[in-house]
Amino acid sequence: MNPSSQFSSATLRQAMGLFLSTYPAFAQTDAGPVDSDLRPLALTYQGKVFYPHFQFATQGSFTLLSAFRDVLASLREGGMSDWEIAFWLTTRNTYLQGKLPILCLQQRDRLLMAIQWELDDNGLQGIG
Repeated sequence: MNPSSQFSSATLRQAMGLFLSTYPAFAQTDAGPVDSDLRPLALTYQGKVFYPHFQFATQGSFTLLSAFRDVLASLREGGMSDWEIAFWLTTRNTYLQGKLPILCLQQRDRLLMAIQWELDDNGLQGIG
């Protein structure tokens, strides 16, 4: 699913800017970090790569939260881009009784069930 196919470029830029102002991230202009075999969630915006803080064990480190590793891998295996993952994490989820997945990051199994439910029953919706 390509977010740019569903939104105008101005709307998408506005959504990206809002996301990055709501969820703190640090920016890099190079290729970025590697945490063993799983690349952190990386959001490219206005020529920079942003790494949202919520995914890391400690601020300033590139060690992914252990509970987030499988969630990130599952969403990528479901065919989502990193921006689609970011929007999925910050959109109310029916399986989670209307909660935002980002607020349930320590509930790994519950998030994996929400992902599987969407893949099996509804198709992973991403941002659409």
